[in-house]
Amino acid sequence: MDSGVAIGAVIFGLVLRLGSAFFRRGTQPRPQSPRPPPADDPRWGPQKAEEQVVGKACALCTVPFILAAEARRCKKCKAWVHKKRCGAEHRMREHVKTQAPYR
Repeated sequence: MDSGVAIGAVIFGLVLRLGSAFFRRGTQPRPQSPRPPPADDPRWGPQKAEEQVVGKACALCTVPFILAAEARRCKKCKAWVHKKRCGAEHRMREHVKTQAPYR
């Protein structure tokens, strides 16, 4: 019985070894860690000049912007207002001329 167990263990070990070598053969090598771009790469160049919006106050409600995504610039006066809360009201107050109704 002991020789049968030993032979079984040897055969099992060979099957595992050959099987792992067979399946590993078709795999690609592990990717290396990414290297930074060279010093003359245009990505290292100057960034686009964008105006800082976060922290500025809304032209209508004077609440500062927390995210740049919640702010938008008025097309007429170039003031920063909240997109959803203050945009329409700012246009009505500042840019719509109200006249007395005709009598």
